[in-house]
Amino acid sequence: VGFTLSVDAMGVIVDAKTDILAVHDISKKRQTAFAEGLPAAVKGKKLSELSSIDKVGGSSLTTKSFNDALAGLKSQL
Repeated sequence: VGFTLSVDAMGVIVDAKTDILAVHDISKKRQTAFAEGLPAAVKGKKLSELSSIDKVGGSSLTTKSFNDALAGLKSQL
């Protein structure tokens, strides 16, 4: 799974996208549910202040992957 966050000049998240890379049906379903819920979970928040998100779309493993990737996403500012 991959993640792309778009931030404005103030560092506020204005868009969030998830790249669904799973090959198994159940994994695709979980990643799709996560992708649909991610924007609502992060839009309007400052990336620098975001440390983690709660389970999104019923997908705990994809949410964990996102939380693990946050440091890398922040380093791209």
